Amino acid sequence: MEDVGRLLTAAQVAERLGYTERYVWRLGREGVLPRIKLPGRKYVRFAERDVDRFVTRHRRDDATRGPAAARPVVARRF
Repeated sequence: MEDVGRLLTAAQVAERLGYTERYVWRLGREGVLPRIKLPGRKYVRFAERDVDRFVTRHRRDDATRGPAAARPVVARRF
């Protein structure tokens, strides 16, 4: 098995990215941010290197789209 490095909780990822924990879970569910399911448990973690790649990729994407697209818009249901 390959070494994935440091593993982060959804709360730690949310704090790092400035998102809500719920949004981090959504990114993981949708496959936008890879998640790791720990064997024998229901725990899910995010590899620090995947979070760093996510940040790098989105900074590059935001630079090409301009400042208006800096953060995703999340539609809320009322």
